[in-house]
Amino acid sequence: MYWQSATRIDCVANTMALHRWEAIKRNLHFADNVKQAPIGDPAYDKLYKPDIGASSNIVLTLSSIIPDNISHKLFFDNWFSSVDLQMLLEKRKIHCLSTVRTNRLAGCCLPTDQDIKRKGRGAFEERETIYNRVTLRAVKWHDNRAVTLLSTFASANPASTVMRWDKKRKTTFEVKCPSIVTTYNKGMGGVDLLDSLIALNRTKIRSKKWLNSFNIGGTFKNAMERKEISGSKSALEKVGTGR
Repeated sequence: MYWQSATRIDCVANTMALHRWEAIKRNLHFADNVKQAPIGDPAYDKLYKPDIGASSNIVLTLSSIIPDNISHKLFFDNWFSSVDLQMLLEKRKIHCLSTVRTNRLAGCCLPTDQDIKRKGRGAFEERETIYNRVTLRAVKWHDNRAVTLLSTFASANPASTVMRWDKKRKTTFEVKCPSIVTTYNKGMGGVDLLDSLIALNRTKIRSKKWLNSFNIGGTFKNAMERKEISGSKSALEKVGTGR
């Protein structure tokens, strides 16, 4: 409002650019997370807003509509993942599993990528800890490369085997695979599938907000699937005229 030509207020617009104000407003945080009362405590405040980093805050915001204490399972990748995020969600009985960047696992003594690579393909190691009364497990597994996962419900065992291709021998062979990896791949399969289908039918509509772009692409692809199943044009017509 202050920056638009029709309603411009010079003392505001000349002092600070719009994008600068939006950045400050987005990151402004006055709550002391240490003082947050646990769920079940009479002093617990649903409007309390913890700040656990820009990417993890996105998951907290989007997951706020998930009902508590129903044991939902939530999967996400390493850009969003953190120990604090999984701890906070577990306190709401939302169980998490994600890949995680090793620099977000402070004090976790997992082997380096080079060390686990020397043990061969299929090697893995697991570490377990209790953080704010929440049990967390971190597993590092070497396949084509090392990958690290973090969870409040999944673990490495029981391990299974997966088939991989050996370029040198020109044949397939079995590789040991931790249970946590199998569970993650199964949980993330729908997300990866939707991303790939959206890429095949990329929309021309652009938006500065990533969420709007995702909703447009996802809605369009769902409409395409409905059209193929039903043979009607009603779904596409709704997308074309919807707001």
